[in-house]
Amino acid sequence: MISSSEGKFVITQLDNGVCSLFINKGNSTEIQKNLESWLPPESTGLTYKKEVFKGKNLTTTNYIISKNGKPLETWIYTSSSEKNASLVAVISHQMN
Repeated sequence: MISSSEGKFVITQLDNGVCSLFINKGNSTEIQKNLESWLPPESTGLTYKKEVFKGKNLTTTNYIISKNGKPLETWIYTSSSEKNASLVAVISHQMN
């Protein structure tokens, strides 16, 4: 666990290579905007597809990054819409 003035963060890595960052404090909209600012510009030759899935209290957005139509990696952003949720968001990364 990492503690800072911004809150507490936990980073995990599963055996299948998926890394996740668990965020317990912050503005989920701002966090997602920052994540989207990291996505590759068209000038890199990479493209991305955005898929959004909404549940009762959770929204998950997949950003599938591809080159020449071949998926290379996926960033997954899940956020909670619950007031005072103990977990604001999870950012995960997986190589395809």
